[in-house]
Amino acid sequence: MIVLYLLAILILLCFFVGMMCLRKCCLRKAPPTLEQVFAKQERRWGRDVTELRQCAAWYQEQKTEPMDLLSFDGLQLHGRWLPAQGPSILLFHGYRSLVLEDLAGLIPFYHSLGYDLLIPDQRAHGDSEGQFIGFGVLERKDCISWLRYLDSRFGPAPTFLAGVSMGATTVLMAAGEELPGNVRGVIGDCGFTSPRDIIAHQTKAQFHLPAWPLVPLASLLSRLLAGYGFSDCSTLDTLARTQLPVLLIHGEADNFVPTEMSRQNYAACRSEKELLLIPGAGHGGAYLVGGETYRSAVTSFLNKHNPQ
Repeated sequence: MIVLYLLAILILLCFFVGMMCLRKCCLRKAPPTLEQVFAKQERRWGRDVTELRQCAAWYQEQKTEPMDLLSFDGLQLHGRWLPAQGPSILLFHGYRSLVLEDLAGLIPFYHSLGYDLLIPDQRAHGDSEGQFIGFGVLERKDCISWLRYLDSRFGPAPTFLAGVSMGATTVLMAAGEELPGNVRGVIGDCGFTSPRDIIAHQTKAQFHLPAWPLVPLASLLSRLLAGYGFSDCSTLDTLARTQLPVLLIHGEADNFVPTEMSRQNYAACRSEKELLLIPGAGHGGAYLVGGETYRSAVTSFLNKHNPQ
């Protein structure tokens, strides 16, 4: 009888620990204000972000069109369309962030190059529905849905996929799936290798706790409650089978998603590929810190794979 009690206590303890990890990592959170975002970026990067504030103000003044679709699992997903009368870029923000937290500089930059932009709120973010974040595993399917939406709405125009942080992982994971033939290439800025890897890294780095058994327990509960496990998909696997050209970008001072993850993604990729590392750039800061180096590399990649 004592053994049964101890076993029951152990099971309850495992469930509690797994739920705490799942709640910390995967559940939707109330977003910060944009001003809080910029203040955090200035603290994180140790530099002025006036340029990003100006870019955000520019975007908020633009006339964008709301777009909505139903996800593969029944969630209402929301995005904004910013036309430029050219080819398209499907652009994704990252983990628990606002569109203008990750993409403030990139939106006017891509638009200035003549690209139409579709900028979704990822599931469990912004105006999109959902309670569980999918770390790219679920979002890669949303990416495919958005691509099909664009094709049905505007026809199969040349299209690129791009994203920052978890948004990068979203498009890099999608790159290994069967995509419409008009997708020309993928740009991933500071993406991670898999949900398991980044959650294990943050469990150790932020909370000083062992990845085992926390991550496996949370993964099991995620499968039961959110419909996916942390090892269901990895960018290492999808990049090993994609045929699309890939540009990987990462800040060398990134202490949230280790730069080594983009090096691993680059090594795994079997298609045409490029890797741009930006010295001194923290997580999500490669565009601001890299400046012309970043813009030149991205412009060259786009022009190469979508010759006018």
